[in-house]
Amino acid sequence: MLIPMWGTPTVDNGYYLEVAEVAARLQRWEFMVSWTMMQIPNGTATPFMGLATF
Repeated sequence: MLIPMWGTPTVDNGYYLEVAEVAARLQRWEFMVSWTMMQIPNGTATPFMGLATF
């Protein structure tokens, strides 16, 4: 089991509806979802941004 303490991000609410709309517009039905972390010096937590690569 992966937990956030080990550095594994958890996503409470992914906005997959927006990704599905873009997929329909591009007529591309396969994509990879990944995350990138913002680098905050001396921070204890960091926001992350979801990326969909078609």
